[in-house]
Amino acid sequence: MSEANVSRPARLRLSVVICTKDRPDYLNDTLETVWRQSRLPDELVIIDDGHLAVEPLAAAARERRMAFVEALMEVYESDPDRRIGGCCGVADGFYYRPLQMLLLWFFGMDAPKREGRILKNFIGVLVRNAKQPVEVQWLSGSDMSYRREAVANVFIPPEIEDCTLSEDRTISYQIGLRWKMIATPFARFIHRRAPSGRDPKVRGFEEIFYNYIAFRRFMPQDFGHRLSFAWLCVGYVVINLLRRDLKWVSGNFRAIRRILAGVGAENR
Repeated sequence: MSEANVSRPARLRLSVVICTKDRPDYLNDTLETVWRQSRLPDELVIIDDGHLAVEPLAAAARERRMAFVEALMEVYESDPDRRIGGCCGVADGFYYRPLQMLLLWFFGMDAPKREGRILKNFIGVLVRNAKQPVEVQWLSGSDMSYRREAVANVFIPPEIEDCTLSEDRTISYQIGLRWKMIATPFARFIHRRAPSGRDPKVRGFEEIFYNYIAFRRFMPQDFGHRLSFAWLCVGYVVINLLRRDLKWVSGNFRAIRRILAGVGAENR
Protein backbone atom coordinates (compact mmCIF):
# COMPACT_ATOMS: atom_id res chain seq x y z
CA MET A 1 0.00 0.00 0.00
CA SER A 2 1.47 3.34 -0.97
CA GLU A 3 1.91 6.08 1.61
CA ALA A 4 -0.62 8.22 -0.23
CA ASN A 5 -3.34 5.65 0.45
CA VAL A 6 -2.70 5.37 4.18
CA SER A 7 -5.53 7.02 6.13
CA ARG A 8 -4.29 9.44 8.74
CA PRO A 9 -6.48 10.82 11.55
CA ALA A 10 -7.51 14.42 11.07
CA ARG A 11 -5.68 16.93 13.24
CA LEU A 12 -8.20 18.62 15.51
CA ARG A 13 -7.99 22.15 16.86
CA LEU A 14 -7.17 22.23 20.59
CA SER A 15 -8.20 24.89 23.14
CA VAL A 16 -6.89 24.77 26.73
CA VAL A 17 -9.21 26.47 29.24
CA ILE A 18 -7.98 27.27 32.78
CA CYS A 19 -10.30 28.64 35.49
CA THR A 20 -8.61 30.43 38.39
CA LYS A 21 -9.08 32.97 41.17
CA ASP A 22 -6.34 34.82 43.06
CA ARG A 23 -3.74 32.04 42.74
CA PRO A 24 -1.06 33.52 40.44
CA ASP A 25 1.73 31.19 41.59
CA TYR A 26 -0.38 28.09 40.92
CA LEU A 27 -1.43 29.51 37.57
CA ASN A 28 2.16 30.17 36.54
CA ASP A 29 3.14 26.62 37.54
CA THR A 30 0.26 25.24 35.48
CA LEU A 31 1.22 27.33 32.46
CA GLU A 32 4.80 26.10 32.68
CA THR A 33 3.49 22.54 32.28
CA VAL A 34 1.54 23.67 29.22
CA TRP A 35 4.65 25.15 27.61
CA ARG A 36 6.53 21.88 28.19
CA GLN A 37 3.98 19.72 26.35
CA SER A 38 4.99 17.90 23.20
CA ARG A 39 1.99 19.52 21.53
CA LEU A 40 0.99 23.10 22.25
CA PRO A 41 -2.61 24.32 22.16
CA ASP A 42 -4.00 26.29 19.28
CA GLU A 43 -5.82 28.49 21.78
CA LEU A 44 -5.28 29.25 25.48
CA VAL A 45 -8.24 30.67 27.46
CA ILE A 46 -7.78 31.81 31.08
CA ILE A 47 -11.00 32.56 32.99
CA ASP A 48 -10.19 34.76 35.97
CA ASP A 49 -12.58 35.42 38.85
CA GLY A 50 -10.10 37.55 40.75
CA HIS A 51 -7.47 40.19 40.02
CA LEU A 52 -5.21 38.72 37.38
CA ALA A 53 -2.46 40.67 35.64
CA VAL A 54 -3.25 39.75 32.06
CA GLU A 55 -0.50 41.35 29.97
CA PRO A 56 2.49 39.38 31.38
CA LEU A 57 0.63 36.15 30.64
CA ALA A 58 -0.28 37.28 27.15
CA ALA A 59 3.33 38.25 26.48
CA ALA A 60 4.56 34.83 27.65
CA ALA A 61 2.04 33.12 25.35
CA ARG A 62 3.08 35.22 22.35
CA GLU A 63 6.66 34.02 22.79
CA ARG A 64 5.55 30.47 22.07
CA ARG A 65 4.21 29.05 18.85
CA MET A 66 0.62 28.34 19.78
CA ALA A 67 0.18 25.50 17.27
CA PHE A 68 -0.87 20.20 24.61
CA VAL A 69 -1.37 17.16 25.85
CA GLU A 70 -0.68 14.98 22.86
CA ALA A 71 -2.08 11.82 24.48
CA LEU A 72 -5.49 13.42 24.96
CA MET A 73 -5.64 14.60 21.38
CA GLU A 74 -4.64 11.16 20.11
CA VAL A 75 -7.84 9.79 21.70
CA TYR A 76 -10.00 12.26 19.77
CA GLU A 77 -8.07 12.04 16.54
CA SER A 78 -8.24 8.23 16.52
CA ASP A 79 -12.06 8.48 16.60
CA PRO A 80 -13.12 9.19 13.01
CA ASP A 81 -16.80 8.54 13.82
CA ARG A 82 -16.68 11.28 16.46
CA ARG A 83 -18.31 9.16 19.15
CA ILE A 84 -15.91 10.22 21.92
CA GLY A 85 -17.19 13.40 23.55
CA GLY A 86 -14.79 13.71 26.49
CA CYS A 87 -11.37 12.57 27.65
CA CYS A 88 -9.24 12.99 30.77
CA GLY A 89 -5.84 11.90 32.03
CA VAL A 90 -4.85 10.08 35.23
CA ALA A 91 -3.45 11.84 38.31
CA ASP A 92 -0.01 10.89 39.58
CA GLY A 93 0.41 10.27 43.30
CA PHE A 94 -3.28 10.48 44.17
CA TYR A 95 -3.58 7.65 46.68
CA TYR A 96 -5.04 7.19 50.16
CA ARG A 97 -3.54 5.39 53.12
CA PRO A 98 -5.18 1.99 53.85
CA LEU A 99 -7.28 3.27 56.77
CA GLN A 100 -8.43 6.28 54.76
CA MET A 101 -9.43 4.09 51.84
CA LEU A 102 -11.28 1.69 54.15
CA LEU A 103 -13.35 4.55 55.56
CA LEU A 104 -14.08 5.98 52.12
CA TRP A 105 -15.11 2.56 50.79
CA PHE A 106 -17.27 1.82 53.88
CA PHE A 107 -19.27 5.03 53.47
CA GLY A 108 -19.56 4.87 49.69
CA MET A 109 -17.09 7.66 48.90
CA ASP A 110 -14.78 5.47 46.84
CA ALA A 111 -14.82 2.04 45.23
CA PRO A 112 -11.41 0.85 44.00
CA LYS A 113 -12.96 -1.84 41.79
CA ARG A 114 -15.26 0.65 40.05
CA GLU A 115 -12.80 3.23 38.75
CA GLY A 116 -14.37 5.80 36.46
CA ARG A 117 -17.95 4.96 37.54
CA ILE A 118 -20.69 7.02 39.19
CA LEU A 119 -21.97 5.35 42.38
CA LYS A 120 -25.59 5.23 43.58
CA ASN A 121 -25.03 8.35 45.70
CA PHE A 122 -23.65 10.28 42.69
CA ILE A 123 -20.08 10.12 43.98
CA GLY A 124 -17.56 9.63 41.17
CA VAL A 125 -14.65 7.18 41.49
CA LEU A 126 -11.33 8.39 40.13
CA VAL A 127 -9.30 6.35 37.66
CA ARG A 128 -5.94 5.56 39.26
CA ASN A 129 -4.71 2.15 38.12
CA ALA A 130 -5.63 1.83 34.45
CA LYS A 131 -2.86 0.59 32.16
CA GLN A 132 -4.75 1.33 28.95
CA PRO A 133 -7.44 3.88 27.97
CA VAL A 134 -10.76 2.94 29.60
CA GLU A 135 -14.35 4.06 29.11
CA VAL A 136 -15.72 6.05 32.06
CA GLN A 137 -18.97 7.64 33.23
CA TRP A 138 -17.51 10.94 34.40
CA LEU A 139 -14.43 13.15 34.11
CA SER A 140 -12.62 14.84 36.97
CA GLY A 141 -12.68 18.65 36.79
CA SER A 142 -8.93 18.83 37.38
CA ASP A 143 -8.20 17.43 33.91
CA MET A 144 -11.30 17.17 31.78
CA SER A 145 -11.53 17.89 28.07
CA TYR A 146 -14.49 17.80 25.69
CA ARG A 147 -15.38 18.14 22.06
CA ARG A 148 -16.94 21.53 21.58
CA GLU A 149 -20.21 20.07 20.31
CA ALA A 150 -20.49 17.68 23.29
CA VAL A 151 -21.02 20.53 25.76
CA ALA A 152 -23.58 22.38 23.69
CA ASN A 153 -26.71 21.20 25.53
CA VAL A 154 -25.40 20.57 29.05
CA PHE A 155 -27.77 21.73 31.80
CA ILE A 156 -26.24 23.39 34.88
CA PRO A 157 -28.67 23.50 37.83
CA PRO A 158 -28.81 27.15 38.93
CA GLU A 159 -28.17 26.11 42.54
CA ILE A 160 -24.59 25.05 41.71
CA GLU A 161 -23.61 27.87 39.36
CA ASP A 162 -21.53 29.55 42.08
CA CYS A 163 -20.22 26.28 43.52
CA THR A 164 -16.93 24.46 42.96
CA LEU A 165 -18.12 21.03 44.14
CA SER A 166 -19.84 18.38 42.01
CA GLU A 167 -20.03 20.52 38.88
CA ASP A 168 -17.55 18.26 37.07
CA ARG A 169 -19.80 15.23 37.65
CA THR A 170 -22.91 17.25 36.80
CA ILE A 171 -21.40 18.22 33.44
CA SER A 172 -19.64 15.00 32.49
CA TYR A 173 -22.43 12.61 33.57
CA GLN A 174 -24.83 14.33 31.20
CA ILE A 175 -22.31 14.18 28.36
CA GLY A 176 -21.66 10.50 29.08
CA LEU A 177 -25.34 9.71 28.49
CA ARG A 178 -24.94 10.80 24.86
CA TRP A 179 -21.23 10.38 24.12
CA LYS A 180 -18.44 7.93 24.86
CA MET A 181 -15.89 9.19 27.42
CA ILE A 182 -12.34 7.96 27.95
CA ALA A 183 -9.67 8.17 30.67
CA THR A 184 -6.17 7.57 29.35
CA PRO A 185 -3.17 6.73 31.57
CA PHE A 186 -0.87 8.06 28.85
CA ALA A 187 -1.83 11.62 29.83
CA ARG A 188 -0.46 12.04 33.37
CA PHE A 189 -0.95 15.10 35.56
CA ILE A 190 -0.42 16.32 39.13
CA HIS A 191 -3.34 17.94 40.96
CA ARG A 192 -1.98 20.51 43.38
CA ARG A 193 -4.48 21.44 46.08
CA ALA A 194 -4.48 25.12 47.00
CA PRO A 195 -5.70 26.20 50.44
CA SER A 196 -9.39 27.06 50.29
CA GLY A 197 -10.45 30.59 51.15
CA ARG A 198 -13.94 29.45 52.08
CA ASP A 199 -15.20 29.07 55.62
CA PRO A 200 -15.14 25.39 56.72
CA LYS A 201 -18.85 25.65 57.53
CA VAL A 202 -19.48 26.62 53.90
CA ARG A 203 -17.37 23.74 52.57
CA GLY A 204 -19.08 21.29 54.89
CA PHE A 205 -22.44 22.46 53.59
CA GLU A 206 -21.40 22.31 49.95
CA GLU A 207 -19.96 18.80 49.97
CA ILE A 208 -23.36 17.37 50.92
CA PHE A 209 -25.98 19.79 49.63
CA TYR A 210 -24.67 20.40 46.11
CA ASN A 211 -24.07 16.71 45.60
CA TYR A 212 -27.68 16.22 46.68
CA ILE A 213 -28.92 18.64 44.01
CA ALA A 214 -27.26 16.54 41.29
CA PHE A 215 -28.28 13.27 42.97
CA ARG A 216 -31.94 14.33 42.94
CA ARG A 217 -31.82 15.28 39.29
CA PHE A 218 -29.83 12.44 37.75
CA MET A 219 -30.14 9.37 40.01
CA PRO A 220 -33.20 7.10 40.44
CA GLN A 221 -35.06 7.95 43.62
CA ASP A 222 -35.77 4.42 44.80
CA PHE A 223 -35.06 3.13 48.31
CA GLY A 224 -31.61 1.74 47.45
CA HIS A 225 -30.33 5.00 45.98
CA ARG A 226 -31.78 7.11 48.79
CA LEU A 227 -30.27 4.81 51.40
CA SER A 228 -26.89 5.07 49.67
CA PHE A 229 -27.04 8.86 49.77
CA ALA A 230 -28.12 8.89 53.43
CA TRP A 231 -25.17 6.63 54.29
CA LEU A 232 -22.88 9.02 52.42
CA CYS A 233 -24.07 11.88 54.63
CA VAL A 234 -23.32 9.81 57.74
CA GLY A 235 -19.86 9.18 56.35
CA TYR A 236 -19.09 12.86 55.85
CA VAL A 237 -20.07 13.61 59.44
CA VAL A 238 -18.08 10.71 60.90
CA ILE A 239 -14.94 11.44 58.89
CA ASN A 240 -15.02 15.14 59.71
CA LEU A 241 -15.53 14.30 63.39
CA LEU A 242 -12.46 12.06 63.20
CA ARG A 243 -10.59 15.03 61.70
CA ARG A 244 -11.84 17.10 64.68
CA ASP A 245 -13.12 19.78 62.32
CA LEU A 246 -16.28 20.82 64.15
CA LYS A 247 -16.94 23.78 61.85
CA TRP A 248 -16.96 21.43 58.86
CA VAL A 249 -19.33 19.11 60.74
CA SER A 250 -21.59 22.08 61.47
CA GLY A 251 -21.79 22.72 57.72
CA ASN A 252 -22.63 19.06 57.14
CA PHE A 253 -25.53 19.23 59.58
CA ARG A 254 -26.83 22.45 58.02
CA ALA A 255 -26.97 20.72 54.63
CA ILE A 256 -28.71 17.67 56.10
CA ARG A 257 -31.32 19.88 57.79
CA ARG A 258 -32.08 21.60 54.48
CA ILE A 259 -32.43 18.28 52.72
CA LEU A 260 -34.76 16.90 55.39
CA ALA A 261 -36.81 20.09 55.17
CA GLY A 262 -37.39 19.38 51.48
CA VAL A 263 -35.32 22.28 50.14
CA GLY A 264 -34.11 21.43 46.66
CA ALA A 265 -36.69 18.71 46.05
CA GLU A 266 -38.43 20.97 43.54
CA ASN A 267 -35.24 20.97 41.44
CA ARG A 268 -35.54 17.34 40.49
